[in-house]
Amino acid sequence: MWYLPITDRLKRLYQSEQTAASMRWHAEHEFTGEISHPSDAEAWKHFRNVYSDFAAEARNVYLGLCTDGFNPFGKSGRKYSLWPVIVTPYNLPPALCKKQEFLFLTILVPGPNHPRRSLDVFLQPLIEELKMLWFEGVLTYDVSLKNNFKMQAVLMWTINDFPAYGMLSGWTAHGRLSCPYCQDNTDAFQLKHGQKSCWFDCHRRFLPPNHPYRRNRRLFRKNRVVHDDPISSYDGEDILRQFRDFDVDSTTDCGGNGHERIDGYGQYHNWHKRSIFWDLPYWKNHLLRHNLDVMHIEKNFFDNIFNTVLNVEGKTKDNQKSRLDLADICSREELHLMDNGKAPVPIFRLDASARNEFFQWIVDDVRFSDGYASNLAN
Repeated sequence: MWYLPITDRLKRLYQSEQTAASMRWHAEHEFTGEISHPSDAEAWKHFRNVYSDFAAEARNVYLGLCTDGFNPFGKSGRKYSLWPVIVTPYNLPPALCKKQEFLFLTILVPGPNHPRRSLDVFLQPLIEELKMLWFEGVLTYDVSLKNNFKMQAVLMWTINDFPAYGMLSGWTAHGRLSCPYCQDNTDAFQLKHGQKSCWFDCHRRFLPPNHPYRRNRRLFRKNRVVHDDPISSYDGEDILRQFRDFDVDSTTDCGGNGHERIDGYGQYHNWHKRSIFWDLPYWKNHLLRHNLDVMHIEKNFFDNIFNTVLNVEGKTKDNQKSRLDLADICSREELHLMDNGKAPVPIFRLDASARNEFFQWIVDDVRFSDGYASNLAN
């Protein structure tokens, strides 16, 4: 692996006249009523209230971490999984904090194999550096204020897609218990014909108590009324208690991917490891520890919706198994399979003329800025 320390790069932000003053923006800007930066959000304010001594120095650094795997060889057919870990400072204003020069590559985990649960082993030097920046700090010169100060840093959260969420958090992100917030208090169920976990109609419990949808027996799962209250979230102490109760080990203790199956896994919990981030002294007090990358989710939804609307063979979600499950779950007689085994054409599927019009619109009228999107006409 390659490890590129972040301390000197953070110090350099205060030694440059172009960025030194901007590193205090998070504490000095005025909140307009709309969240335009993470410092406007509840999780950031909660941390500042809990660690007021840290927050008192506006030049202390707030960091975010993201990682994902990719194949550097593209579609050549060669299997390879390369994992960069990127850390970025959130002190800067929105126009700066996501620019390329402020995305600090800290770890590069080479392939060809997927790191899977052993990613924590590669994160060890970064965690040690983050603990040093929290407990000891480093003497730093601020060129904008012309003085020295002790710079400390905190890791606020991670940002990743759902599979990487499982690798970083220690909670397996698939199966019936895949939701790390609901945990075993979930309404997920197994589809009889599709043989997949399904979360349809699991969210009415979050509606206001008197909302008419809670009593609707037709538009959701048939003949089902929801009286359940919303799920209360688990705080850091609750999760640490679960680690003790289920005897969850950290990867660095048991070594690589060599975790033994934990009692109750898949039935009462989905913990497969104790994430290395819990070694950070402040991690248990965070209100928000892991974020989902919206881009991945939007793309997956877009693909599934349009493959279904366009009835793409092999990719549409509207197939015979889904129609059979639909008859068991929903009151949608107009979509049930007919006696001859054929499926009625749904109202949401585009016919041949509508598809041609849609494709022609993409070819002739859709334009994007250079580098914003691939050639959609292809």
